Amino acid sequence: MAVGSYRVIFEYEMIGGKRTATCVFAGARRWVYETFQSRLME
Repeated sequence: MAVGSYRVIFEYEMIGGKRTATCVFAGARRWVYETFQSRLME
């Protein structure tokens, strides 16, 4: 997701029986892509 010059990584999870979007990281585009890559490797 993009908000202005920032990018946001979020994940969906079930909390209390409800599907919820949780923000994992938000920041400048290059940092978000590096964070996303490292999360994929987990």
